Amino acid sequence: MTLSWTPIRLDDALGSITVLALAITAFVVCLRWYRRRLWDLFRHYLFFFTLSLVVFAISRSGGHLVKQILILNNQDHLWQILSPFTGALNTATFIVIFAVSLYSRRIGMAHREITSYQNDLENIVAKRTRMLEEQLNFQKELMESIPIPVFFTNNDGLFNGCNKAFTKMLACEEANIINRMPEEIKELRPCLPFLDLCPDKKDAGGMIKREGRLHCRRDKEIEVILYGTPFTNQAGEQKGYIGVIIDISERKLLEAQILQTEKLETVATMAGGISHEFNNILAAIMGFAELARHKIDP
Repeated sequence: MTLSWTPIRLDDALGSITVLALAITAFVVCLRWYRRRLWDLFRHYLFFFTLSLVVFAISRSGGHLVKQILILNNQDHLWQILSPFTGALNTATFIVIFAVSLYSRRIGMAHREITSYQNDLENIVAKRTRMLEEQLNFQKELMESIPIPVFFTNNDGLFNGCNKAFTKMLACEEANIINRMPEEIKELRPCLPFLDLCPDKKDAGGMIKREGRLHCRRDKEIEVILYGTPFTNQAGEQKGYIGVIIDISERKLLEAQILQTEKLETVATMAGGISHEFNNILAAIMGFAELARHKIDP
């Protein structure tokens, strides 16, 4: 009795198609899983390992399908020609899978080391970030706690920052001052060019000092001294100016009062001297008059 090869060939073809479908499905699932964390080295390893198995499955199953198609078309001699190539492809795929598996431990160790370095780097960055934030907060609190007006500008006169005392003196919100030129700020226009430090940039490296009257809030003028100095970066390049305003109105008032007191003291001293001189003359007159009265007969 002769058995037909048709069921065997059909089973081989269906098995090859099933393996191809499973391989393609596995590749699609692995690709989606891999794309979620492209930076994960372990997922790289599993993706390439799966890809190698998929290539092997496609090569093996594809070879079986091609064999059955050629046999059905009485092209056995063509399969004899192609079979060494498919066998070589399968062998190369096995070599790739073996190499990937052989170095999987090293890949895992490298992955763990890289992950450890990454975590350490993230911790260092987070620590440095916290330190920088704390330093910036300290500098801001220090600026705000200074009771005298302080401001700083860039080399062109653009306001980069100020403290509460400065905004309170001008009755202006900080948001209306930062990143604006002095002439663009309504509250500062009466103060120009007194607050403009840029004309003195030729004196870079030296202290700028001005004394005068400053128009501030509610149409009030006060006597102030403005100190300005350039500031530089780590490379020594000038980046702008820092200005400090000191209210000397009370000092000026005290100086005026002291001057008035000195004037009164001078007048009192002069009046005392004059009265003393007059007393001396009147004493002599009174003395001679008294002598004359005794010599004259009654």
